[in-house]
Amino acid sequence: MDNFGDQLRFWRTLRGYSQMRLAHELGMSSRNLSFLETGRSRPTRPTVMQLVRFLNIPCRARDQLMALAGLKPEVARSADSSNLEPFYSAVKVMLSKHNPYPALVLNRWWDLVDANAVARRLLGSVSPGDNLVQQCLLNADWMRAVLNPEEVQWSVYRELHHDLMSFHDERFMQIYADVERLVAGKQEQGPDSNPAVRFCLMLEGQPRSFTSMVTRFRAPSDTRIAELKVELFFPTDAATEDYLQRLYAELVASDPAPGLELSQGSAAWALAAA
Repeated sequence: MDNFGDQLRFWRTLRGYSQMRLAHELGMSSRNLSFLETGRSRPTRPTVMQLVRFLNIPCRARDQLMALAGLKPEVARSADSSNLEPFYSAVKVMLSKHNPYPALVLNRWWDLVDANAVARRLLGSVSPGDNLVQQCLLNADWMRAVLNPEEVQWSVYRELHHDLMSFHDERFMQIYADVERLVAGKQEQGPDSNPAVRFCLMLEGQPRSFTSMVTRFRAPSDTRIAELKVELFFPTDAATEDYLQRLYAELVASDPAPGLELSQGSAAWALAAA
Protein backbone atom coordinates (compact mmCIF):
# COMPACT_ATOMS: atom_id res chain seq x y z
CA MET A 1 0.00 0.00 0.00
CA ASP A 2 2.35 2.66 -1.29
CA ASN A 3 -0.18 5.37 -2.03
CA PHE A 4 -2.70 7.42 -0.07
CA GLY A 5 -5.78 5.90 -1.72
CA ASP A 6 -4.83 2.30 -0.93
CA GLN A 7 -4.03 3.20 2.69
CA LEU A 8 -7.31 5.05 3.12
CA ARG A 9 -9.27 2.15 1.60
CA PHE A 10 -7.49 -0.28 3.92
CA TRP A 11 -8.40 1.66 7.08
CA ARG A 12 -11.96 2.34 5.92
CA THR A 13 -12.50 -1.38 5.25
CA LEU A 14 -10.79 -2.39 8.50
CA ARG A 15 -13.16 -0.14 10.47
CA GLY A 16 -16.16 -1.63 8.65
CA TYR A 17 -17.32 1.35 6.60
CA SER A 18 -18.54 1.43 3.02
CA GLN A 19 -17.63 4.47 0.96
CA MET A 20 -21.22 5.71 1.11
CA ARG A 21 -21.53 5.29 4.87
CA LEU A 22 -18.18 6.92 5.66
CA ALA A 23 -18.90 9.83 3.33
CA HIS A 24 -22.28 10.34 5.02
CA GLU A 25 -20.70 10.26 8.49
CA LEU A 26 -18.11 12.86 7.46
CA GLY A 27 -20.53 15.10 5.59
CA MET A 28 -18.84 14.67 2.20
CA SER A 29 -20.05 13.16 -1.04
CA SER A 30 -19.27 9.52 -1.79
CA ARG A 31 -17.87 10.75 -5.12
CA ASN A 32 -15.27 12.89 -3.34
CA LEU A 33 -14.28 9.96 -1.12
CA SER A 34 -14.03 7.70 -4.17
CA PHE A 35 -11.77 10.25 -5.88
CA LEU A 36 -9.49 10.26 -2.82
CA GLU A 37 -9.18 6.48 -2.90
CA THR A 38 -8.54 6.29 -6.63
CA GLY A 39 -6.05 9.15 -6.64
CA ARG A 40 -8.16 11.41 -8.83
CA SER A 41 -8.31 13.98 -6.04
CA ARG A 42 -5.49 15.22 -3.81
CA PRO A 43 -6.40 15.35 -0.09
CA THR A 44 -6.07 18.54 1.91
CA ARG A 45 -4.75 18.62 5.46
CA PRO A 46 -8.21 19.24 7.05
CA THR A 47 -9.65 16.32 5.08
CA VAL A 48 -6.85 13.95 6.11
CA MET A 49 -7.12 14.96 9.76
CA GLN A 50 -10.89 14.47 9.65
CA LEU A 51 -10.41 10.99 8.22
CA VAL A 52 -7.69 9.84 10.62
CA ARG A 53 -9.60 11.07 13.66
CA PHE A 54 -12.89 9.51 12.63
CA LEU A 55 -11.29 6.19 11.64
CA ASN A 56 -9.12 6.24 14.78
CA ILE A 57 -5.94 5.64 12.79
CA PRO A 58 -2.97 5.20 15.15
CA CYS A 59 -0.02 7.60 15.30
CA ARG A 60 2.47 5.68 13.19
CA ALA A 61 -0.04 4.90 10.42
CA ARG A 62 -1.38 8.45 10.57
CA ASP A 63 2.07 9.89 9.95
CA GLN A 64 2.51 7.52 7.01
CA LEU A 65 -0.86 8.56 5.60
CA MET A 66 0.08 12.23 5.92
CA ALA A 67 3.36 11.61 4.12
CA LEU A 68 1.61 9.78 1.27
CA ALA A 69 -0.69 12.77 0.94
CA GLY A 70 2.37 15.02 0.57
CA LEU A 71 1.79 16.63 3.96
CA LYS A 72 4.00 17.00 7.01
CA PRO A 73 2.93 15.19 10.19
CA GLU A 74 0.65 17.23 12.44
CA VAL A 75 3.27 17.16 15.21
CA ALA A 76 6.89 16.52 14.28
CA ARG A 77 8.70 14.13 16.63
CA SER A 78 12.15 15.16 17.74
CA ALA A 79 14.90 12.60 18.16
CA ASP A 80 15.53 14.23 21.55
CA SER A 81 13.47 12.35 24.14
CA SER A 82 14.13 14.80 26.98
CA ASN A 83 10.59 16.17 26.67
CA LEU A 84 9.29 12.70 27.48
CA GLU A 85 11.28 12.25 30.68
CA PRO A 86 8.40 13.39 32.92
CA PHE A 87 6.25 10.67 31.34
CA TYR A 88 8.97 8.03 31.73
CA SER A 89 9.47 9.08 35.35
CA ALA A 90 5.74 8.75 36.02
CA VAL A 91 5.67 5.25 34.55
CA LYS A 92 8.67 4.20 36.60
CA VAL A 93 6.95 5.49 39.74
CA MET A 94 3.95 3.37 38.76
CA LEU A 95 6.20 0.31 38.46
CA SER A 96 7.91 0.94 41.77
CA LYS A 97 4.69 1.64 43.67
CA HIS A 98 3.16 -1.58 42.35
CA ASN A 99 5.73 -3.63 44.27
CA PRO A 100 5.32 -6.21 45.81
CA TYR A 101 3.19 -7.14 42.81
CA PRO A 102 4.78 -7.63 39.35
CA ALA A 103 4.53 -4.88 36.73
CA LEU A 104 5.89 -4.72 33.16
CA VAL A 105 6.24 -2.12 30.41
CA LEU A 106 5.94 -3.52 26.89
CA ASN A 107 6.05 -2.02 23.42
CA ARG A 108 3.76 -3.00 20.55
CA TRP A 109 5.87 -6.07 19.69
CA TRP A 110 5.82 -7.29 23.31
CA ASP A 111 9.48 -6.42 23.84
CA LEU A 112 10.18 -5.89 27.52
CA VAL A 113 10.95 -2.19 27.99
CA ASP A 114 11.08 -2.12 31.78
CA ALA A 115 9.86 -4.05 34.84
CA ASN A 116 9.76 -3.60 38.57
CA ALA A 117 11.90 -5.61 40.96
CA VAL A 118 9.42 -8.42 41.61
CA ALA A 119 8.64 -8.87 37.92
CA ARG A 120 12.33 -9.08 37.03
CA ARG A 121 12.87 -11.73 39.68
CA LEU A 122 9.95 -13.79 38.36
CA LEU A 123 11.06 -13.39 34.73
CA GLY A 124 14.49 -14.77 35.56
CA SER A 125 16.81 -14.49 32.57
CA VAL A 126 14.40 -12.35 30.53
CA SER A 127 15.90 -8.84 30.30
CA PRO A 128 14.79 -5.47 28.88
CA GLY A 129 14.97 -5.76 25.10
CA ASP A 130 13.89 -9.41 25.06
CA ASN A 131 10.60 -10.33 23.42
CA LEU A 132 8.14 -11.89 25.88
CA VAL A 133 6.27 -13.82 23.20
CA GLN A 134 9.45 -15.50 21.99
CA GLN A 135 11.21 -15.85 25.35
CA CYS A 136 8.16 -17.01 27.33
CA LEU A 137 5.01 -17.92 25.38
CA LEU A 138 6.84 -19.77 22.57
CA ASN A 139 9.51 -21.16 24.89
CA ALA A 140 8.59 -24.73 25.92
CA ASP A 141 11.05 -24.70 28.83
CA TRP A 142 9.58 -21.49 30.27
CA MET A 143 5.97 -22.59 29.70
CA ARG A 144 6.50 -25.79 31.69
CA ALA A 145 6.12 -23.67 34.84
CA VAL A 146 2.72 -22.39 33.65
CA LEU A 147 -0.16 -24.43 35.03
CA ASN A 148 -2.82 -23.07 32.65
CA PRO A 149 -0.85 -22.72 29.38
CA GLU A 150 -3.76 -22.77 26.94
CA GLU A 151 -5.65 -20.09 28.84
CA VAL A 152 -2.55 -17.88 28.77
CA GLN A 153 -1.92 -18.59 25.08
CA TRP A 154 -5.48 -17.66 24.16
CA SER A 155 -5.27 -14.50 26.24
CA VAL A 156 -2.17 -13.33 24.37
CA TYR A 157 -3.70 -14.29 21.02
CA ARG A 158 -6.85 -12.25 21.71
CA GLU A 159 -4.80 -9.21 22.69
CA LEU A 160 -2.66 -9.48 19.56
CA HIS A 161 -5.79 -9.96 17.46
CA HIS A 162 -7.22 -6.76 18.94
CA ASP A 163 -3.97 -4.95 18.13
CA LEU A 164 -4.41 -5.88 14.46
CA MET A 165 -6.75 -2.87 14.37
CA SER A 166 -3.66 -0.68 14.83
CA PHE A 167 -0.46 -2.49 13.79
CA HIS A 168 0.41 -4.19 10.53
CA ASP A 169 4.19 -3.99 10.20
CA GLU A 170 6.10 -7.11 9.20
CA ARG A 171 7.49 -7.86 12.65
CA PHE A 172 4.12 -7.55 14.40
CA MET A 173 2.45 -9.74 11.78
CA GLN A 174 5.12 -12.43 12.24
CA ILE A 175 4.59 -12.47 16.01
CA TYR A 176 0.83 -12.64 15.48
CA ALA A 177 1.21 -15.54 13.04
CA ASP A 178 3.43 -17.45 15.49
CA VAL A 179 0.85 -17.16 18.27
CA GLU A 180 -2.00 -17.95 15.88
CA ARG A 181 -0.26 -21.22 14.99
CA LEU A 182 0.21 -21.91 18.70
CA VAL A 183 -3.54 -21.86 19.45
CA ALA A 184 -4.64 -23.43 16.14
CA GLY A 185 -6.75 -26.52 16.79
CA LYS A 186 -7.01 -25.86 20.54
CA GLN A 187 -10.31 -25.18 22.24
CA GLU A 188 -10.60 -21.50 23.10
CA GLN A 189 -10.07 -20.69 26.76
CA GLY A 190 -10.91 -17.48 28.51
CA PRO A 191 -13.47 -14.88 29.44
CA ASP A 192 -16.59 -17.02 28.88
CA SER A 193 -15.77 -18.92 32.06
CA ASN A 194 -13.70 -16.31 33.94
CA PRO A 195 -14.19 -12.51 34.21
CA ALA A 196 -10.41 -11.99 34.01
CA VAL A 197 -7.50 -14.01 32.70
CA ARG A 198 -5.68 -16.05 35.30
CA PHE A 199 -1.96 -16.74 35.13
CA CYS A 200 -0.88 -19.69 37.26
CA LEU A 201 2.81 -20.45 37.84
CA MET A 202 4.59 -23.18 39.75
CA LEU A 203 7.09 -21.27 41.90
CA GLU A 204 9.26 -22.85 44.58
CA GLY A 205 7.21 -26.02 44.24
CA GLN A 206 3.88 -24.27 44.94
CA PRO A 207 1.17 -22.96 42.58
CA ARG A 208 0.92 -19.16 42.47
CA SER A 209 -2.09 -17.52 40.87
CA PHE A 210 -2.28 -14.04 39.29
CA THR A 211 -4.62 -11.89 37.28
CA SER A 212 -3.63 -8.78 35.35
CA MET A 213 -4.83 -5.57 33.76
CA VAL A 214 -3.24 -3.62 30.91
CA THR A 215 -2.95 0.17 30.84
CA ARG A 216 -2.39 2.04 27.58
CA PHE A 217 -1.77 5.72 27.01
CA ARG A 218 -3.74 8.11 24.87
CA ALA A 219 -1.03 10.16 23.18
CA PRO A 220 -2.23 10.99 19.67
CA SER A 221 0.87 13.03 18.81
CA ASP A 222 3.66 10.66 19.86
CA THR A 223 4.09 7.01 18.94
CA ARG A 224 6.67 6.53 21.69
CA ILE A 225 3.93 6.90 24.27
CA ALA A 226 0.87 5.69 22.36
CA GLU A 227 2.43 2.28 21.61
CA LEU A 228 3.53 1.53 25.18
CA LYS A 229 1.49 -0.51 27.60
CA VAL A 230 1.90 -1.28 31.28
CA GLU A 231 0.72 -4.67 32.54
CA LEU A 232 0.00 -4.87 36.26
CA PHE A 233 -0.31 -8.28 37.94
CA PHE A 234 -2.26 -8.99 41.14
CA PRO A 235 -2.40 -12.09 43.36
CA THR A 236 -5.71 -13.96 43.38
CA ASP A 237 -5.25 -15.87 46.62
CA ALA A 238 -3.68 -15.42 50.03
CA ALA A 239 -0.84 -17.86 49.38
CA THR A 240 0.31 -15.88 46.34
CA GLU A 241 -0.04 -12.61 48.26
CA ASP A 242 2.17 -13.97 51.06
CA TYR A 243 4.71 -15.25 48.53
CA LEU A 244 5.01 -11.85 46.82
CA GLN A 245 5.31 -10.00 50.12
CA ARG A 246 8.12 -12.33 51.20
CA LEU A 247 9.87 -12.08 47.82
CA TYR A 248 9.81 -8.30 47.90
CA ALA A 249 11.07 -8.20 51.48
CA GLU A 250 14.06 -10.28 50.36
CA LEU A 251 14.73 -7.89 47.48
CA VAL A 252 14.54 -4.83 49.72
CA ALA A 253 16.92 -6.46 52.21
CA SER A 254 19.53 -6.81 49.46
CA ASP A 255 18.78 -3.46 47.76
CA PRO A 256 16.98 -0.61 49.58
CA ALA A 257 15.64 0.81 46.31
CA PRO A 258 14.95 -2.19 44.03
CA GLY A 259 13.44 -1.66 40.63
CA LEU A 260 14.90 1.79 39.89
CA GLU A 261 18.10 0.79 38.10
CA LEU A 262 17.11 1.84 34.60
CA SER A 263 17.31 5.53 33.75
CA GLN A 264 14.81 7.26 31.49
CA GLY A 265 17.40 7.64 28.76
CA SER A 266 18.48 3.99 28.79
CA ALA A 267 18.60 1.75 25.75
CA ALA A 268 15.63 -0.16 27.19
CA TRP A 269 13.37 2.88 27.04
CA ALA A 270 14.65 3.61 23.55
CA LEU A 271 12.74 0.49 22.47
CA ALA A 272 9.59 2.55 22.75
CA ALA A 273 10.71 4.68 19.80
CA ALA A 274 11.85 1.79 17.58
